[in-house]
Amino acid sequence: MHPIRGIIAAGVRNPVFVNLLMVCVLAGGYMSARRMVREAYPEFSLDYIAVEVAYPGASPYDVERAICTPIEESLRGLSGVRKISSSANENFGTVWVGLLSSVKNPDLVVQEIKDRVGQITDWPEEAEEPVIRETVIRGEVINVAIHGDVAERTLKQFAREVENDRVTADVGVTAEDTDPARLADRINKDVAWGLGVAKDQQGIRVRSGGYRTWPVEDPKRTELRRWRGSQDLVIEGSDPVRIAALLGQLQARLQLQSLDFGVSRERVRQIEVRAFEKVQKAVKNRVAAMEQPQAAAAPMPVH
Repeated sequence: MHPIRGIIAAGVRNPVFVNLLMVCVLAGGYMSARRMVREAYPEFSLDYIAVEVAYPGASPYDVERAICTPIEESLRGLSGVRKISSSANENFGTVWVGLLSSVKNPDLVVQEIKDRVGQITDWPEEAEEPVIRETVIRGEVINVAIHGDVAERTLKQFAREVENDRVTADVGVTAEDTDPARLADRINKDVAWGLGVAKDQQGIRVRSGGYRTWPVEDPKRTELRRWRGSQDLVIEGSDPVRIAALLGQLQARLQLQSLDFGVSRERVRQIEVRAFEKVQKAVKNRVAAMEQPQAAAAPMPVH
């Protein structure tokens, strides 16, 4: 007999047991719902540790050479680390350390990173002290500001009608190699894999960003040591659950850069049309109200 049929047959023969099981499930669900943590400002970790260093007056190239590269070199071989990447901007550099899911206490990794970064002795004189922190998001999912020359109550009413229906995610790959051609081939394969995974998803649009590459020099000998390249994929859609599932697949080889929620252009057009209709109706009512006193003041005809 099939296992499912056996379970059904046992339930038919023992209705009291089935009812008791249903009561236990309902009671367990009720108790879990009462104990569930509900926060207006939820806090969660992204399993990333950021090492941020300000370098006033430095170009992105100088930040990469003097800040990001020494930090990455000092963190190589660190246990519990899944991936190390960096971002060099004008006056500022950030090194991202991705942790393995098996890491239960990120604070220990943070302390190890502090110790290793603290051993770097050839910082530029203009560079500030490194700031090392676990990437934790605390706050509302999204904030929307609506303004206009109307009463506050009207703005609140209108705000309740506006819902986010667009999700935009940016994922990318960053790699290094001594051969720029081999580096480009490696990045192209990862991006092509990401496009192949995302193209079969209904209701999700995906496009690739530009390919960027730059040299990485030895800060001590100022000579070319290797090349670093990166490329992004931009994913857009209206189904957050489906996009979240897709991002879970893509993060096997790509890194999540950003995740934004907003209102689509179609939704904005609908809101504009609805607002225009409301304005039209208000103007008609105003004109009708102005015409009524004039009609009442008109003289009665004398026969």
